[in-house]
Amino acid sequence: MKAISASVFSCLAAMAATFAPAPPAGAVQIAPGDGFATPTVVTDVSTTDLGGVVIYDQLTAFVTDQFIPANPVLGIPAQGGRIEGNVQSRVVRSDNTGNLVFSFRFRDLVFTDPVPGPKGSSENFIELISWSGFTGFFPLGAFVLDRSQSEGQDMLTSVDFVDTAAGLLQFFSFLTEPDGTTFFAVETTAQNFTTGRFLSFEHSVPGDGAASLLSTTVGGIAVPTTGMLPLPPAPVPLPGGLALLLGGLGMCWAMRYRSA
Repeated sequence: MKAISASVFSCLAAMAATFAPAPPAGAVQIAPGDGFATPTVVTDVSTTDLGGVVIYDQLTAFVTDQFIPANPVLGIPAQGGRIEGNVQSRVVRSDNTGNLVFSFRFRDLVFTDPVPGPKGSSENFIELISWSGFTGFFPLGAFVLDRSQSEGQDMLTSVDFVDTAAGLLQFFSFLTEPDGTTFFAVETTAQNFTTGRFLSFEHSVPGDGAASLLSTTVGGIAVPTTGMLPLPPAPVPLPGGLALLLGGLGMCWAMRYRSA
């Protein structure tokens, strides 16, 4: 009986280990002084601290344009190019830590070339992506979501340059996919956030001999802050409400005058 009990116990223990949730996957830490990083690739969000309540989710449209249509009369072919699309900025309050997770992705991209080609083969592409606003919040946990965990096609699997003093992360890309990128996310210890023009990119435009670069800055991008979340503006009294307020003050003055 003792042998049977031990066998049953071992079996139950093995089953419990099989069905127990996996521990949270650790993020690659970007620490002060680091110059680059390779983020953790997330194949199951439930095993990380990234899951939680979405408290900000904003799409910001952009257009970067240096397209010159063809001129058949003069025999001049089309030149340059255009890229348009959206940047999605998202903030999640982690269920596990209560801290804020910041992420972004490119999506809904349309590439216009002098000579249209197959999908994903544009001569125009997004070359350098810069995300700023993290001064004072390092170390950061860095993640990139796998295609199974996020919409998008390209994955930003390398933070190619980090300036922790300036709060800057940069990604060298060759983005030509209309479906854009999957989410790149950072874990912080922040409790609040602010928004602004904290993301920029370089559009590589084909030309004769050498490409030119167009710089574009995108607004509506969330980053951490130590300040409080902005309060909504106080409502402006309607004319009727204002008159009622002034009338009440007048009655109070009259009663005080009589009692004197």
